[in-house]
Parts: sequence; structure tokens; C-alpha cells
Amino acid sequence: MKKQGLKPSFFIQFGYPGETKEDIALTIRMINEHLPHEIGISVSYPLPGTLFYDRVKADLQQKTNWTDSDEMALMFSNTFSPGYYKQLHKYVHQNYHAHLATYNLLKLLKNPFKPDVKKIRKAVSVLYHAPATLIERYKLNQLEKAL
Repeated sequence: MKKQGLKPSFFIQFGYPGETKEDIALTIRMINEHLPHEIGISVSYPLPGTLFYDRVKADLQQKTNWTDSDEMALMFSNTFSPGYYKQLHKYVHQNYHAHLATYNLLKLLKNPFKPDVKKIRKAVSVLYHAPATLIERYKLNQLEKAL
């Protein structure tokens, strides 16, 4: 698709009942392997009238809708805490941008005589995103230990 000029994007939802660390790791690996043009991340949101809603309806907490679309609040009990999913959101975004920057850096190094400002900026952003990813992963690990 990319070769045809299309810019595929992913919308990822974490937090479905029974989700494991392995499920999360596989999702992150898929993002890193495909490096979509953009990613959006949310937690599962049970909509009335869906099978998913019916499955978690009895477990819904007092909160039945989000105040803001980026709230990332789980409305039912799950494997991981709401704080974990908020941190996972930050980590996955940083990790994605670090991989994208690394990809652009490698492209630039393979063909250094065709640089442009946009490509250089993307490649150099690895200096920010790589350490930021490590920090966000550390915070996520701390939340995992607290489980």
C-alpha cells in the first residue's frame, strides 16, 4: 500500500476483557513492523447494543461514558488498572515514534545524497524519542510491578 502512495493508519484499542501482556506485546510488535503513517490509541469502550457491552454490562462502574474523548478511562474491571492503560498509551506512542525515527535515519544513511529538511528532522528525532521511550517503558514497568 505504501508503494502505491497510500498512508495506512492504525487505530488500536487496548483493554478488552482477558487481555494479557503477551497480547499487548504482539500489538506493539505489529505496529513496529508495519510502521503505519499514523496511530491512534484508545481503551475498549463498551457501546450499548453491542455484544461487548452485554458482556461487561454487569461490571460497569458508576462511570458509563467518558467526559473527553482522550480520557482513556476503563469503565469496567480488567486485567490492568486504568493508570496502566494511560501509561501504556504514552509508551506505545513514544515507542512508535522512536521506531519511525530509526527507520527514517536508516533510510537517510542508505541514501545520504538525497536529503531534505523533513527527512533529516524525522531522522534526528530519534535523539528525543529513543530516550523518551525508555522513560515511558520504565514508568510502565513500575505500574506492572504494582499489579
